[in-house]
Amino acid sequence: MEDWHISPETLMLWHNEGKPFTLLDVRDPEEYEKTHLNGRLIPLKTLEPQLSTLNPQDCFVVHCKKGGRSTKAVRMMQEQGFTQCYSLDGGLDAWHQSYGTTCPWAKA
Repeated sequence: MEDWHISPETLMLWHNEGKPFTLLDVRDPEEYEKTHLNGRLIPLKTLEPQLSTLNPQDCFVVHCKKGGRSTKAVRMMQEQGFTQCYSLDGGLDAWHQSYGTTCPWAKA
């Protein structure tokens, strides 16, 4: 695993420790409507023109369903100077396997 991948367990640890990060969901809107982790939805196909709206100094955890699109997104972000961006290893499927539909940062 490359050092810009993050496991669901590490993501939960970051949340529990209060580490600031922005969760980006790069799936399509139809997928987001079915299930999500309250991340900011920016589909991969629209990410590049929207990168200018994001701060490259912030920390981002990017996810999709299985990890393929988020890996592409992180590479794109790194090419544009983002230094703290991570792909959720195994995507939403891995999160659901570890934590079910639990979303600890959801607003009550």
